[in-house]
Amino acid sequence: MRRPSAPTTEGTFAVTPSRRTSLHGHDYLVSILQHYDRHTALNWAWAENDEALESDEELLAIAASTQALLREAAVDLIEKLFDDIRDLSRNPLTVNTDDLQVVPLFPPCADAADRYDFACRLMATLMTVAWKLTVRWSTPASVAEEIVLHMVLDQAEVLVDLFEVPLDAEDWRPRLTDALFEDLDFEYYLQGGIPRAVDVWAPFRPRTNEVHPYAVSFR
Repeated sequence: MRRPSAPTTEGTFAVTPSRRTSLHGHDYLVSILQHYDRHTALNWAWAENDEALESDEELLAIAASTQALLREAAVDLIEKLFDDIRDLSRNPLTVNTDDLQVVPLFPPCADAADRYDFACRLMATLMTVAWKLTVRWSTPASVAEEIVLHMVLDQAEVLVDLFEVPLDAEDWRPRLTDALFEDLDFEYYLQGGIPRAVDVWAPFRPRTNEVHPYAVSFR
């Protein structure tokens, strides 16, 4: 497999310092493309097959860089959600929701009354979406997965702006939105909240495209 060259850029790309070392934008892209085979789960979103993608060095670099960015965004959210769960485990009744980092990103819904249980189910869903984005893609299996995928894309845009990553959201975000979502009906819930009658954890197609078992379990 031919390795693409990284585009020339300046700036800094870094995420949670406790886990990763800050690299300048160009060095970061070089490091990504040295391990290109780790960022291929969504190659189909850029080209019909690997041969077509590998024949376009610039497009290959953008595809690998964007997929690596999504990986970083998902890991960043997972780390922050672990922090939320730790805070809620100490005393879920007194923790101020505004002090949490990821739980408030999910639209208001009836299932969030037990915030600790909700955060744990959200973690199961977030890890499922992260696995799909980085290992083997399948379409979101529930409303919760659709919303979490939207959260990951939002976080990727935050990282692009914060660390001056040389990727234009106007190029990759519409492409991935069209490719990864079957429809955008879930966006209604982002503005108005989730009606009590909607089970966000339930799979759209049981036994065909299942969700994480913890997300649908009731304890």
